[in-house]
Amino acid sequence: MANISVRFDIDVDLDASAISEMLNSPRGMVGQFIMDLARKTEDEARARAPVKSGRLRRSIMIEQGVPGAINGADVIANTDYAYVVHEGRAGSLTITPKSGKVLRFPSKTGGGMVFAPSVTLGPQEAQPFLWNALRAVVARSA
Repeated sequence: MANISVRFDIDVDLDASAISEMLNSPRGMVGQFIMDLARKTEDEARARAPVKSGRLRRSIMIEQGVPGAINGADVIANTDYAYVVHEGRAGSLTITPKSGKVLRFPSKTGGGMVFAPSVTLGPQEAQPFLWNALRAVVARSA
């Protein structure tokens, strides 16, 4: 019996600048995938965020260009209370006026304003709307 062998030589030329563009540029394939995921997560987070005034939902946005990363995006909620809503608070918190003698805020029962020298807020359960939004988007993308 005779042995037959076939040999193939293949030359592949890689375009380093095109590969770099694909991996590192926001316009490249990876950057477009990341921004698509970020936009879907932003929309999902807005739908999941708790609402009182709507300010928290309106503050949800994408920040492109993550420090230390070649290509990335963050979905953030940009209010002074977003962290406490998302992560919760174990203990109580007393709020006092920054200036003046009393705090002023709308009554929960309606019909006027409440004036108080301080307000103590109790523990607050976490409502991780950003984390849950990312989980939902990734699960749908899989």
